[in-house]
Amino acid sequence: MRTLALLLPLTLFAGCIDGSEKAAESDGGADGGGADGGDGGGADGGDGGGADGGDGGADPDADDDADGLTNAQETEAGTDPSNPDTDSDGYLDSWEITEGSDPTDTSSKIYTGGWPYNPNKDSYDAPDLGDGDAERGAQFSRFSLVDQFGDEVDFYDFAERGLILIDISAMWCGPCNAMASWLSGGADAMGLEGELPHVRAAVDAGEVTWITILAQDNTGGSMEVEELEQWDEEYPHPLVPVLAGSRQVDRAYLFGGYPTVLLINPDMTIEATPSGANYYSALYRAESLLAE
Repeated sequence: MRTLALLLPLTLFAGCIDGSEKAAESDGGADGGGADGGDGGGADGGDGGGADGGDGGADPDADDDADGLTNAQETEAGTDPSNPDTDSDGYLDSWEITEGSDPTDTSSKIYTGGWPYNPNKDSYDAPDLGDGDAERGAQFSRFSLVDQFGDEVDFYDFAERGLILIDISAMWCGPCNAMASWLSGGADAMGLEGELPHVRAAVDAGEVTWITILAQDNTGGSMEVEELEQWDEEYPHPLVPVLAGSRQVDRAYLFGGYPTVLLINPDMTIEATPSGANYYSALYRAESLLAE
């Protein structure tokens, strides 16, 4: 979404026949536009816009580019009826119109970070934060948090795009910083790469979504956008949203302490959580699934 916002799609062309076919009846001769159409616009359409459509125009009610907008809506919005993503920013024209961003401006996006968008997210029967369970097989709650760009991000925009790893961390937490360093391609103080050779590669390739939720700043206080930006600058990864957490998120999903890592399935059910035997069991479960 744009800052505190979200998104949805637009349309096509159809030929039409004009009255130039009547030239065949009036002039009748070869130069006047007989059966071949010629310049007069006969059966072949020619320049006059005959049966083949020519320049007769698009059907205003069609959706030629299958983006959820009709050709008439595209004309009104100033978008390209032959291109479902007029500004090539990764979001369909109709999604941007739904979410309030400009489908003709590359710099105007639903999410500044380019995070995915799911126009069908309202179809999920997802519990509100605090109403769901935090056990394997339970439906993950639906809620939104502010990211490092100041946009409010809906978790269900990530549904149906593959596995999701969520780490709930704190800026003051040593293991949290070490894990973020490994994920961004920096120092690997915890030796995670040797244990999880497929996980970071899958995140880098966009095959697995990794979302960081920072619950506390270096003093134990609540997070501000500037501190999210600081974390993102220190541990940069273009595909990782860094979100400001809350006590409500901690109460719902924190297992013992920071970092807590959860593995979420594409249908937004919980696949793995920390366990007493392995605090990072969700990471190892992801590795096992990716190695299959």
